[in-house]
Amino acid sequence: KDGEDGWGLAWQMLDLARVLLQRVSNRSLEQDRMLAETHLRLGDVSMNQDMLEVAEDDYRAGLEIRRRICAADDRLLMEALFVNGMVQLYRNRRDLALPLLREALEVCRTRLARLAGDTL
Repeated sequence: KDGEDGWGLAWQMLDLARVLLQRVSNRSLEQDRMLAETHLRLGDVSMNQDMLEVAEDDYRAGLEIRRRICAADDRLLMEALFVNGMVQLYRNRRDLALPLLREALEVCRTRLARLAGDTL
Protein backbone atom coordinates (compact mmCIF):
# COMPACT_ATOMS: atom_id res chain seq x y z
CA LYS A 1 0.00 0.00 0.00
CA ASP A 2 2.83 2.44 0.75
CA GLY A 3 4.23 1.86 -2.75
CA GLU A 4 0.85 2.62 -4.27
CA ASP A 5 0.57 5.81 -2.22
CA GLY A 6 4.06 6.80 -3.37
CA TRP A 7 3.16 6.35 -7.03
CA GLY A 8 -0.07 8.27 -6.52
CA LEU A 9 1.78 11.13 -4.85
CA ALA A 10 4.39 11.14 -7.61
CA TRP A 11 1.65 11.27 -10.24
CA GLN A 12 -0.11 14.14 -8.43
CA MET A 13 3.07 16.20 -8.18
CA LEU A 14 4.02 15.59 -11.79
CA ASP A 15 0.51 16.33 -12.99
CA LEU A 16 0.53 19.62 -11.09
CA ALA A 17 3.86 20.51 -12.72
CA ARG A 18 2.38 19.62 -16.13
CA VAL A 19 -0.65 21.85 -15.58
CA LEU A 20 1.48 24.77 -14.41
CA LEU A 21 3.88 24.45 -17.34
CA GLN A 22 1.07 24.13 -19.88
CA ARG A 23 -0.48 27.35 -18.60
CA VAL A 24 2.65 29.35 -19.44
CA SER A 25 2.13 31.24 -22.68
CA ASN A 26 5.20 31.64 -24.89
CA ARG A 27 7.19 28.98 -23.02
CA SER A 28 10.95 29.24 -23.14
CA LEU A 29 13.06 26.39 -24.47
CA GLU A 30 13.87 25.37 -20.89
CA GLN A 31 10.19 25.34 -19.96
CA ASP A 32 9.46 23.15 -23.01
CA ARG A 33 12.24 20.81 -21.88
CA MET A 34 10.70 20.63 -18.42
CA LEU A 35 7.23 20.00 -19.86
CA ALA A 36 8.51 17.17 -22.07
CA GLU A 37 10.35 15.64 -19.11
CA THR A 38 7.22 15.93 -16.97
CA HIS A 39 5.11 14.12 -19.58
CA LEU A 40 7.69 11.35 -19.86
CA ARG A 41 7.93 10.88 -16.10
CA LEU A 42 4.12 10.80 -15.90
CA GLY A 43 4.30 8.05 -18.50
CA ASP A 44 6.79 6.16 -16.33
CA VAL A 45 4.50 6.38 -13.31
CA SER A 46 1.55 5.17 -15.38
CA MET A 47 3.62 2.28 -16.77
CA ASN A 48 4.55 1.25 -13.23
CA GLN A 49 0.86 1.14 -12.40
CA ASP A 50 0.02 -0.84 -15.58
CA MET A 51 -2.03 2.06 -16.96
CA LEU A 52 -0.74 1.61 -20.50
CA GLU A 53 -3.23 3.90 -22.28
CA VAL A 54 -2.43 6.78 -19.95
CA ALA A 55 1.30 6.10 -20.30
CA GLU A 56 0.97 6.08 -24.07
CA ASP A 57 -0.71 9.51 -24.04
CA ASP A 58 1.94 11.03 -21.78
CA TYR A 59 4.84 9.46 -23.65
CA ARG A 60 3.40 10.71 -26.95
CA ALA A 61 3.04 14.24 -25.57
CA GLY A 62 6.65 14.19 -24.38
CA LEU A 63 7.85 12.91 -27.74
CA GLU A 64 5.95 15.60 -29.64
CA ILE A 65 7.70 18.30 -27.64
CA ARG A 66 11.11 16.69 -27.92
CA ARG A 67 10.72 16.29 -31.70
CA ARG A 68 10.19 20.05 -31.83
CA ILE A 69 13.04 21.13 -29.56
CA CYS A 70 15.77 18.48 -29.83
CA ALA A 71 18.51 18.05 -32.40
CA ALA A 72 18.38 14.99 -34.65
CA ASP A 73 21.11 13.28 -32.60
CA ASP A 74 19.93 14.26 -29.12
CA ARG A 75 19.85 11.40 -26.61
CA LEU A 76 16.71 12.92 -25.07
CA LEU A 77 14.92 12.47 -28.39
CA MET A 78 16.19 8.89 -28.52
CA GLU A 79 14.83 8.23 -25.02
CA ALA A 80 11.38 9.58 -25.93
CA LEU A 81 11.28 7.47 -29.09
CA PHE A 82 12.38 4.38 -27.18
CA VAL A 83 9.77 4.64 -24.41
CA ASN A 84 7.06 5.33 -26.98
CA GLY A 85 8.13 2.20 -28.83
CA MET A 86 8.19 0.15 -25.65
CA VAL A 87 4.69 1.15 -24.59
CA GLN A 88 3.49 0.08 -28.02
CA LEU A 89 5.20 -3.30 -27.55
CA TYR A 90 3.55 -3.70 -24.13
CA ARG A 91 0.22 -2.98 -25.82
CA ASN A 92 0.97 -5.68 -28.45
CA ARG A 93 1.26 -3.17 -31.28
CA ARG A 94 4.42 -4.24 -33.04
CA ASP A 95 3.40 -2.37 -36.18
CA LEU A 96 3.50 0.91 -34.22
CA ALA A 97 6.48 -0.02 -32.02
CA LEU A 98 9.00 -0.96 -34.68
CA PRO A 99 9.11 2.38 -36.54
CA LEU A 100 9.61 4.22 -33.24
CA LEU A 101 12.36 1.86 -32.12
CA ARG A 102 14.05 2.07 -35.51
CA GLU A 103 13.93 5.85 -35.32
CA ALA A 104 15.47 5.70 -31.82
CA LEU A 105 18.25 3.53 -33.22
CA GLU A 106 18.79 6.00 -36.07
CA VAL A 107 19.16 8.84 -33.55
CA CYS A 108 21.87 6.76 -31.83
CA ARG A 109 23.62 6.10 -35.13
CA THR A 110 23.51 9.78 -36.04
CA ARG A 111 25.02 10.68 -32.68
CA LEU A 112 27.73 8.04 -33.00
CA ALA A 113 28.60 9.29 -36.49
CA ARG A 114 28.85 12.85 -35.21
CA LEU A 115 30.97 11.82 -32.23
CA ALA A 116 33.26 9.74 -34.46
CA GLY A 117 33.65 12.73 -36.75
CA ASP A 118 34.50 14.98 -33.83
CA THR A 119 37.46 12.78 -32.91
CA LEU A 120 39.07 12.94 -36.33
